[in-house]
Amino acid sequence: DWPVEATWDLLGGPARICLTFPETVSLSADSTMPLDGEFVDRVEVRSQRTPPVTTATAYLRELVQFEFRRLEGGGADVLFRREALADKCVVLDAGHGGHDDGASGRVLKEKDVNLDVAMRASRKLRDMGATAYLTRSDDTFIDLHDRPRAARGVGADLFVSVHCNAMPKRNCGVGTETFYHWRESKCLGLVMQDSLVQALKRPDRGLKQANFVVIRESEMPAVLVELMFLNSDTEEALLQQDQTRDAAAGAIVEGLRRYVEGSLSTPRELTPGAGLTRLGALPSATSLL
Repeated sequence: DWPVEATWDLLGGPARICLTFPETVSLSADSTMPLDGEFVDRVEVRSQRTPPVTTATAYLRELVQFEFRRLEGGGADVLFRREALADKCVVLDAGHGGHDDGASGRVLKEKDVNLDVAMRASRKLRDMGATAYLTRSDDTFIDLHDRPRAARGVGADLFVSVHCNAMPKRNCGVGTETFYHWRESKCLGLVMQDSLVQALKRPDRGLKQANFVVIRESEMPAVLVELMFLNSDTEEALLQQDQTRDAAAGAIVEGLRRYVEGSLSTPRELTPGAGLTRLGALPSATSLL
């Protein structure tokens, strides 16, 4: 009989959204509600009395963009959307540049690999009709704070910062990893990491939360990807190959597409309110710079 501040988190393996309703106890026994929808397979409701809390876990049919909304009377809406990536504005940030080389291998400099992959991805995005910008299109140093600021300036819908990794000692690290800062970017991070691992076929180092400036100060879904390790003999050799860089660029674009459109090859037309799964019945029933 009073508003409940629901909180949420997104988890992978299997993909699920966990809604938590504090100071709330379900009057019914723990239950599982199957849903005949295209986004959510089922919702599991669990309640405990000490301390009083109820959780609703929505198991997803796939990872696709969604929005969490608290309801004034308690509970929450989760709005899933399928849209066309061709209608989106994407900013690709090639990490480092100018006097900042980033990581170094025996042959390669990170700033050069980052720029090449970002430019390839931007061309692929433009070929499919999307609007794509680069924070830098040549070997120029751009301040970290200026990169997300530029993305905000063009009204970007999505932001991807491209990097390569390194360890203090050579040949001590391999694999691909992705970072996010805000919880609202976690879904994009999970999809992007999966896309990169599938395409590059390197060890999966997972999705991690980090406080990097370029993703912390981005107001749109934003991730930072670490493609491979430049100070690994094996992975530096791979990154010297055109086919590896093209695969990385393609994986970035495919990760963006899957996040925006889902698994469908083309987004379906949604009628108003379609794709809205209401889970609120618990407490009340070219370069930028």
